[in-house]
Amino acid sequence: MIITEQTDITNLLAASRRVLVVAKDNPGHDEVASALAWALWLTEQKKDRVDVYVHTPSKNRFKFLPGFSDIREQVQSADEFIIKINVAKTKAKELSYDVKGETLEVKIKPEGGNFSPRDVSFAESSFGYDVIITLGATELAALGSVFENNRELFFNTPIINIDRQSRNIRYGHINAIYLMATSIAEITYRIIEKQITPDIATCLLTGLIAATNSFQTPQVNPDTLHLASELIVAGAAREEIVNHLYRTKNMDKLKIWGRVLSRLQQVATLIVYSDLTHDDIEGKDVDLPGLVEDLILASPEAHIVLFFFEAKKARRACMYTPGKIMIYPSCCSNSRQRATASRSW
Repeated sequence: MIITEQTDITNLLAASRRVLVVAKDNPGHDEVASALAWALWLTEQKKDRVDVYVHTPSKNRFKFLPGFSDIREQVQSADEFIIKINVAKTKAKELSYDVKGETLEVKIKPEGGNFSPRDVSFAESSFGYDVIITLGATELAALGSVFENNRELFFNTPIINIDRQSRNIRYGHINAIYLMATSIAEITYRIIEKQITPDIATCLLTGLIAATNSFQTPQVNPDTLHLASELIVAGAAREEIVNHLYRTKNMDKLKIWGRVLSRLQQVATLIVYSDLTHDDIEGKDVDLPGLVEDLILASPEAHIVLFFFEAKKARRACMYTPGKIMIYPSCCSNSRQRATASRSW
Protein backbone atom coordinates (compact mmCIF):
# COMPACT_ATOMS: atom_id res chain seq x y z
CA MET A 1 0.00 0.00 0.00
CA ILE A 2 1.39 3.39 -1.05
CA ILE A 3 0.32 6.49 0.88
CA THR A 4 0.01 9.20 -1.77
CA GLU A 5 -0.29 11.88 0.93
CA GLN A 6 2.97 10.81 2.58
CA THR A 7 5.03 13.73 1.25
CA ASP A 8 2.40 16.32 2.22
CA ILE A 9 2.12 14.82 5.71
CA THR A 10 5.86 14.64 6.33
CA ASN A 11 6.34 18.20 5.05
CA LEU A 12 3.61 19.54 7.34
CA LEU A 13 5.01 17.66 10.33
CA ALA A 14 8.54 18.84 9.54
CA ALA A 15 7.32 22.44 9.73
CA SER A 16 5.42 21.86 12.99
CA ARG A 17 6.94 22.06 16.47
CA ARG A 18 3.85 21.32 18.59
CA VAL A 19 1.65 18.36 17.69
CA LEU A 20 -1.58 17.00 19.18
CA VAL A 21 -2.55 13.38 18.46
CA VAL A 22 -6.21 12.50 19.11
CA ALA A 23 -7.98 9.13 18.81
CA LYS A 24 -11.71 8.84 18.21
CA ASP A 25 -13.96 8.79 21.27
CA ASN A 26 -13.97 5.41 23.07
CA PRO A 27 -11.32 3.90 20.80
CA GLY A 28 -10.08 0.34 20.44
CA HIS A 29 -6.55 -1.02 20.68
CA ASP A 30 -5.77 -0.03 17.09
CA GLU A 31 -6.51 3.67 17.56
CA VAL A 32 -4.87 3.93 21.00
CA ALA A 33 -1.76 1.98 20.00
CA SER A 34 -1.42 4.02 16.80
CA ALA A 35 -1.81 7.29 18.73
CA LEU A 36 0.99 6.25 21.08
CA ALA A 37 3.14 5.17 18.12
CA TRP A 38 2.70 8.61 16.59
CA ALA A 39 3.57 10.30 19.88
CA LEU A 40 6.71 8.20 20.31
CA TRP A 41 7.80 8.78 16.72
CA LEU A 42 7.21 12.54 16.90
CA THR A 43 9.22 12.67 20.12
CA GLU A 44 12.05 10.95 18.23
CA GLN A 45 11.83 13.83 15.73
CA LYS A 46 12.70 16.25 18.57
CA LYS A 47 9.42 18.15 18.49
CA ASP A 48 9.02 20.85 21.14
CA ARG A 49 5.76 19.38 22.34
CA VAL A 50 3.81 16.21 21.59
CA ASP A 51 0.52 15.52 23.36
CA VAL A 52 -1.67 12.46 22.91
CA TYR A 53 -5.32 12.57 23.97
CA VAL A 54 -7.46 9.45 24.40
CA HIS A 55 -10.89 9.35 26.02
CA THR A 56 -12.06 5.89 27.08
CA PRO A 57 -13.69 4.46 30.22
CA SER A 58 -11.54 1.32 29.82
CA LYS A 59 -8.01 2.72 30.05
CA ASN A 60 -6.65 -0.17 32.11
CA ARG A 61 -6.61 -2.46 29.09
CA PHE A 62 -4.06 -0.19 27.39
CA LYS A 63 -1.62 0.08 30.31
CA PHE A 64 0.89 -2.34 28.77
CA LEU A 65 1.48 -0.09 25.77
CA PRO A 66 4.69 1.97 25.68
CA GLY A 67 3.96 5.64 26.34
CA PHE A 68 0.63 4.94 28.05
CA SER A 69 1.52 7.16 31.02
CA ASP A 70 1.83 10.16 28.68
CA ILE A 71 -1.84 10.10 27.65
CA ARG A 72 -3.47 13.41 28.57
CA GLU A 73 -6.88 13.97 30.14
CA GLN A 74 -7.16 17.57 28.95
CA VAL A 75 -6.08 19.49 25.88
CA GLN A 76 -4.38 22.85 26.14
CA SER A 77 -6.13 24.99 23.54
CA ALA A 78 -4.01 28.13 23.87
CA ASP A 79 -0.64 29.03 25.35
CA GLU A 80 -1.73 32.05 27.37
CA PHE A 81 -4.68 34.23 28.34
CA ILE A 82 -3.64 37.85 27.83
CA ILE A 83 -4.88 40.93 29.69
CA LYS A 84 -4.14 44.10 27.69
CA ILE A 85 -3.90 47.61 29.22
CA ASN A 86 -3.89 50.74 27.07
CA VAL A 87 -0.97 52.83 28.38
CA ALA A 88 -1.09 55.57 25.72
CA LYS A 89 -2.30 58.18 28.23
CA THR A 90 -1.40 56.61 31.57
CA LYS A 91 1.73 54.60 32.22
CA ALA A 92 1.91 51.58 34.51
CA LYS A 93 4.15 52.01 37.54
CA GLU A 94 3.74 48.68 39.33
CA LEU A 95 2.04 45.34 38.63
CA SER A 96 1.18 42.62 41.14
CA TYR A 97 -1.38 39.87 41.61
CA ASP A 98 -3.13 38.09 44.46
CA VAL A 99 -5.27 34.95 44.69
CA LYS A 100 -8.29 35.23 46.96
CA GLY A 101 -10.24 32.00 47.15
CA GLU A 102 -11.10 31.15 43.56
CA THR A 103 -10.43 34.65 42.26
CA LEU A 104 -7.20 35.98 40.76
CA GLU A 105 -6.78 39.75 41.24
CA VAL A 106 -4.31 41.57 38.99
CA LYS A 107 -3.31 44.95 40.43
CA ILE A 108 -1.80 47.75 38.34
CA LYS A 109 -0.66 51.00 39.93
CA PRO A 110 -0.83 53.91 37.46
CA GLU A 111 1.75 56.64 37.10
CA GLY A 112 0.46 60.16 36.55
CA GLY A 113 -3.20 59.37 35.95
CA ASN A 114 -5.85 56.66 36.23
CA PHE A 115 -6.95 53.59 34.32
CA SER A 116 -10.58 53.00 33.38
CA PRO A 117 -12.40 49.79 32.33
CA ARG A 118 -12.20 51.06 28.74
CA ASP A 119 -8.42 50.68 28.89
CA VAL A 120 -8.66 46.94 29.55
CA SER A 121 -9.08 44.23 26.89
CA PHE A 122 -8.52 40.47 26.72
CA ALA A 123 -7.04 38.05 24.22
CA GLU A 124 -5.64 34.55 23.83
CA SER A 125 -2.28 33.83 22.31
CA SER A 126 -2.01 31.53 19.34
CA PHE A 127 -3.39 28.04 19.86
CA GLY A 128 -1.13 25.56 21.57
CA TYR A 129 -0.55 23.26 18.57
CA ASP A 130 0.73 23.66 15.03
CA VAL A 131 -1.02 20.54 13.72
CA ILE A 132 -3.51 17.92 14.92
CA ILE A 133 -3.45 14.25 13.90
CA THR A 134 -6.82 12.50 14.23
CA LEU A 135 -7.12 8.71 14.16
CA GLY A 136 -10.21 6.66 13.29
CA ALA A 137 -12.70 9.54 13.49
CA THR A 138 -15.14 9.74 10.57
CA GLU A 139 -15.98 13.35 11.50
CA LEU A 140 -14.85 15.86 14.10
CA ALA A 141 -17.87 15.08 16.28
CA ALA A 142 -16.62 11.48 16.52
CA LEU A 143 -13.75 12.77 18.66
CA GLY A 144 -16.25 13.42 21.46
CA SER A 145 -15.68 15.90 24.27
CA VAL A 146 -12.18 16.91 23.17
CA PHE A 147 -13.75 18.47 20.06
CA GLU A 148 -16.86 19.79 21.80
CA ASN A 149 -14.74 21.59 24.41
CA ASN A 150 -12.12 22.89 21.98
CA ARG A 151 -13.96 23.77 18.78
CA GLU A 152 -11.86 26.87 18.04
CA LEU A 153 -8.69 24.82 18.34
CA PHE A 154 -9.88 22.29 15.75
CA PHE A 155 -11.29 24.97 13.43
CA ASN A 156 -8.06 27.00 13.49
CA THR A 157 -5.39 24.28 13.36
CA PRO A 158 -4.36 22.15 10.35
CA ILE A 159 -5.61 18.56 10.70
CA ILE A 160 -4.12 15.33 9.37
CA ASN A 161 -7.09 12.95 9.17
CA ILE A 162 -6.10 9.25 9.19
CA ASP A 163 -8.81 6.61 8.82
CA ARG A 164 -9.94 3.53 6.88
CA GLN A 165 -13.72 3.98 6.88
CA SER A 166 -15.77 4.85 3.81
CA ARG A 167 -18.03 7.05 5.96
CA ASN A 168 -15.19 9.48 6.65
CA ILE A 169 -16.23 12.95 5.46
CA ARG A 170 -12.63 14.06 4.73
CA TYR A 171 -12.61 16.99 7.14
CA GLY A 172 -8.83 17.28 7.36
CA HIS A 173 -6.44 19.60 5.60
CA ILE A 174 -4.72 16.35 4.60
CA ASN A 175 -6.82 13.17 4.42
CA ALA A 176 -5.12 9.77 4.47
CA ILE A 177 -8.20 7.55 4.07
CA TYR A 178 -7.42 3.99 2.94
CA LEU A 179 -10.38 1.61 2.82
CA MET A 180 -8.27 -1.45 2.07
CA ALA A 181 -5.91 -0.92 4.98
CA THR A 182 -6.08 -3.53 7.72
CA SER A 183 -5.69 -0.95 10.46
CA ILE A 184 -4.83 2.59 11.45
CA ALA A 185 -1.51 1.10 12.56
CA GLU A 186 -0.76 -0.04 9.00
CA ILE A 187 -1.45 3.42 7.57
CA THR A 188 0.69 4.96 10.31
CA TYR A 189 3.60 2.64 9.51
CA ARG A 190 3.37 3.37 5.78
CA ILE A 191 3.62 7.09 6.53
CA ILE A 192 6.48 7.13 9.04
CA GLU A 193 8.42 4.03 7.83
CA LYS A 194 11.80 5.02 9.27
CA GLN A 195 13.17 5.43 12.80
CA ILE A 196 10.95 2.65 14.16
CA THR A 197 12.13 1.96 17.71
CA PRO A 198 11.14 -1.23 19.60
CA ASP A 199 8.48 0.74 21.53
CA ILE A 200 7.00 2.17 18.33
CA ALA A 201 7.07 -1.30 16.76
CA THR A 202 5.26 -2.75 19.79
CA CYS A 203 2.50 -0.14 19.52
CA LEU A 204 2.06 -0.67 15.78
CA LEU A 205 2.04 -4.46 16.02
CA THR A 206 -0.56 -4.21 18.81
CA GLY A 207 -2.81 -2.16 16.55
CA LEU A 208 -2.26 -4.53 13.63
CA ILE A 209 -3.02 -7.70 15.64
CA ALA A 210 -6.05 -6.18 17.38
CA ALA A 211 -7.58 -4.72 14.20
CA THR A 212 -7.20 -7.97 12.24
CA ASN A 213 -8.30 -10.27 15.09
CA SER A 214 -4.86 -11.85 14.97
CA PHE A 215 -4.68 -11.78 11.14
CA GLN A 216 -8.13 -13.27 10.48
CA THR A 217 -9.97 -10.42 8.71
CA PRO A 218 -10.51 -10.42 4.92
CA GLN A 219 -8.19 -7.43 4.43
CA VAL A 220 -5.15 -9.45 5.53
CA ASN A 221 -2.79 -10.17 2.62
CA PRO A 222 0.89 -11.09 2.17
CA ASP A 223 1.88 -7.44 2.60
CA THR A 224 0.18 -7.46 6.01
CA LEU A 225 2.19 -10.46 7.15
CA HIS A 226 5.37 -8.90 5.78
CA LEU A 227 4.60 -5.73 7.74
CA ALA A 228 4.13 -7.78 10.92
CA SER A 229 7.48 -9.47 10.36
CA GLU A 230 9.17 -6.10 9.84
CA LEU A 231 7.76 -4.87 13.16
CA ILE A 232 8.97 -7.99 14.96
CA VAL A 233 12.43 -7.51 13.46
CA ALA A 234 12.28 -3.88 14.67
CA GLY A 235 11.81 -5.16 18.22
CA ALA A 236 8.04 -5.44 18.73
CA ALA A 237 7.24 -7.44 21.89
CA ARG A 238 4.96 -9.98 20.21
CA GLU A 239 4.53 -12.33 23.18
CA GLU A 240 3.69 -9.48 25.52
CA ILE A 241 1.14 -8.15 23.03
CA VAL A 242 -0.58 -11.53 22.66
CA ASN A 243 -0.58 -12.06 26.43
CA HIS A 244 -2.28 -8.74 27.09
CA LEU A 245 -4.74 -8.96 24.21
CA TYR A 246 -5.88 -12.55 24.61
CA ARG A 247 -4.63 -14.12 27.85
CA THR A 248 -5.46 -11.66 30.61
CA LYS A 249 -8.90 -12.01 32.20
CA ASN A 250 -9.48 -11.78 35.95
CA MET A 251 -12.31 -13.64 37.68
CA ASP A 252 -14.85 -10.81 37.25
CA LYS A 253 -14.09 -10.61 33.53
CA LEU A 254 -14.40 -14.38 33.18
CA LYS A 255 -17.82 -14.30 34.89
CA ILE A 256 -19.04 -11.56 32.54
CA TRP A 257 -17.66 -13.45 29.55
CA GLY A 258 -19.44 -16.58 30.80
CA ARG A 259 -22.75 -14.70 30.74
CA VAL A 260 -22.06 -13.49 27.21
CA LEU A 261 -21.31 -17.03 26.01
CA SER A 262 -24.32 -18.53 27.82
CA ARG A 263 -26.61 -16.16 25.89
CA LEU A 264 -24.87 -16.57 22.56
CA GLN A 265 -27.40 -17.24 19.79
CA GLN A 266 -27.00 -18.02 16.10
CA VAL A 267 -29.24 -17.00 13.22
CA ALA A 268 -28.87 -18.51 9.74
CA THR A 269 -25.31 -19.68 10.58
CA LEU A 270 -23.77 -16.34 9.56
CA ILE A 271 -25.24 -14.13 12.32
CA VAL A 272 -24.48 -14.46 16.03
CA TYR A 273 -25.62 -12.26 18.91
CA SER A 274 -25.48 -12.00 22.67
CA ASP A 275 -26.30 -9.44 25.35
CA LEU A 276 -25.69 -8.09 28.84
CA THR A 277 -28.34 -6.53 31.06
CA HIS A 278 -28.05 -3.54 33.36
CA ASP A 279 -27.84 -5.90 36.35
CA ASP A 280 -24.95 -7.77 34.72
CA ILE A 281 -22.74 -4.71 34.43
CA GLU A 282 -23.93 -2.35 37.18
CA GLY A 283 -21.09 -1.46 39.55
CA LYS A 284 -18.56 -3.55 37.63
CA ASP A 285 -15.55 -2.47 35.60
CA VAL A 286 -16.82 -3.90 32.32
CA ASP A 287 -14.73 -3.41 29.20
CA LEU A 288 -17.52 -3.35 26.60
CA PRO A 289 -15.26 -2.72 23.57
CA GLY A 290 -13.09 -5.60 24.75
CA LEU A 291 -16.13 -7.87 25.06
CA VAL A 292 -17.15 -7.02 21.51
CA GLU A 293 -13.64 -7.89 20.31
CA ASP A 294 -13.79 -11.20 22.23
CA LEU A 295 -17.20 -12.01 20.76
CA ILE A 296 -15.81 -11.42 17.28
CA LEU A 297 -12.88 -13.72 17.99
CA ALA A 298 -15.25 -16.39 19.32
CA SER A 299 -17.25 -16.25 16.06
CA PRO A 300 -14.67 -16.36 13.24
CA GLU A 301 -17.14 -17.60 10.59
CA ALA A 302 -19.90 -15.10 11.35
CA HIS A 303 -20.52 -12.33 8.83
CA ILE A 304 -22.49 -10.28 11.36
CA VAL A 305 -21.91 -10.15 15.11
CA LEU A 306 -24.47 -8.34 17.29
CA PHE A 307 -23.94 -7.40 20.92
CA PHE A 308 -26.79 -5.85 22.95
CA PHE A 309 -26.16 -3.99 26.19
CA GLU A 310 -27.76 -1.45 28.50
CA ALA A 311 -26.02 1.88 29.09
CA LYS A 312 -27.39 4.97 30.85
CA LYS A 313 -30.91 3.51 30.99
CA ALA A 314 -30.93 2.96 27.23
CA ARG A 315 -30.56 -0.25 25.26
CA ARG A 316 -27.89 -0.15 22.62
CA ALA A 317 -26.61 -2.59 20.04
CA CYS A 318 -23.15 -2.96 18.59
CA MET A 319 -23.07 -4.55 15.13
CA TYR A 320 -19.86 -5.87 13.61
CA THR A 321 -19.35 -6.72 9.96
CA PRO A 322 -15.87 -7.45 8.55
CA GLY A 323 -13.83 -4.30 8.94
CA LYS A 324 -16.53 -2.26 10.71
CA ILE A 325 -18.03 -1.88 14.17
CA MET A 326 -21.16 0.28 14.48
CA ILE A 327 -23.25 1.30 17.50
CA TYR A 328 -27.03 1.62 17.23
CA PRO A 329 -29.76 2.53 19.72
CA SER A 330 -32.11 -0.40 20.21
CA CYS A 331 -35.61 -0.79 21.55
CA CYS A 332 -35.50 -4.57 21.51
CA SER A 333 -36.61 -5.91 24.87
CA ASN A 334 -36.33 -9.65 24.43
CA SER A 335 -34.42 -12.31 22.54
CA ARG A 336 -37.12 -12.87 19.92
CA GLN A 337 -37.11 -9.17 19.04
CA ARG A 338 -33.32 -9.19 18.98
CA ALA A 339 -33.27 -12.07 16.53
CA THR A 340 -35.69 -10.18 14.29
CA ALA A 341 -33.56 -7.06 14.56
CA SER A 342 -30.44 -9.00 13.68
CA ARG A 343 -32.08 -10.31 10.52
CA SER A 344 -33.23 -6.84 9.48
CA TRP A 345 -29.73 -5.41 9.93
